[in-house]
Amino acid sequence: MDFEQQQFCREKQKEYEKLDASKQPERAKKIIKFLDKINAFEFFKNLDNNKEKIDFENFKSLLIRLNGIARGISIKAREFDGKNVELSGLIETVLPPREEDKDEILKFALALSKDLDAKDNSYMLSAVINALHMFNDGNGRTSRIIYLLLNSKDKETFYSELERALGANGRFDSLDINPGLVNWEIEQEILNQHDWYFDPEKHNAIGHKKLKGRIVSTEYDQIDYSKKSFGENIKKYQKIASSDTHYLLTATVESLSDEQYNSILLKDKFISPLKMEVLSEQDWGKIFSTYYKLKKEGVKTLVRIFTDPEEYRNPYDEKETLKDLFIRKIKEEYETNNPTNN
Repeated sequence: MDFEQQQFCREKQKEYEKLDASKQPERAKKIIKFLDKINAFEFFKNLDNNKEKIDFENFKSLLIRLNGIARGISIKAREFDGKNVELSGLIETVLPPREEDKDEILKFALALSKDLDAKDNSYMLSAVINALHMFNDGNGRTSRIIYLLLNSKDKETFYSELERALGANGRFDSLDINPGLVNWEIEQEILNQHDWYFDPEKHNAIGHKKLKGRIVSTEYDQIDYSKKSFGENIKKYQKIASSDTHYLLTATVESLSDEQYNSILLKDKFISPLKMEVLSEQDWGKIFSTYYKLKKEGVKTLVRIFTDPEEYRNPYDEKETLKDLFIRKIKEEYETNNPTNN
């Protein structure tokens, strides 16, 4: 996609977001009407006695219905439609776990949620919804509904906060349960188990048991992308490298034999995208499969910081758990966005 096409897509996206935002207040009222109809607030307020009734299919159905109403999607068209979703930021594109792993991770989170109280579940389940991005749009709105259902003290406050959370500026007017706030801390937990070592003070990754060097990114401009199989694989590799470098490097060294790994090195040190043309389709499959296993483990660790909080500490302050750090960052971000409410 060239610059003009990218610019056109951005303008179209802005138009869509503006139109969608204008419809959100009315959709919020429809969600409130739906939640009232199924007695959702009462159900979640009595969560301790209702946990066994929340099986995967029921929870999945609830999420799909809430997201569908929030986006104004017809009943027949509602589904987990986030197959090709990507989180585009100002600097990078973040890839959620692959589609075939999302149900498994949500089932994992839901199973462990039965051991948590409503407050911890309000953060954990909402964070998982955002991390998985099961929907093409409206994941944040869906997560905020679940958060408020589990965390509101009374019905009047719940509906008042829900209207704010689902408004055009809902992401800033209410708590945004953004798992990105602890992405690096969780990534450190994963990488520590995969032969990385870190600067004890700065906590940046400074080396790996097998990895000799990083990727020569300047070579991407020299690749002949018309070579179909190689071109498609190296494009995917480049996209992942722009956002999940450490996971991708880990997947590369763990998936290839020493001989294969050395064959793609430039000056016996740096990974050369040009030299990766020697890799087979099976080799590429192993690299991407290993990468997505790490992504899956990252979201499961997000669940575990709530179910086993004492096992996961803030690497910058061992006195604080990762769970408490996450909640603190969520509240600090809200206070920054709403200084007049402090």
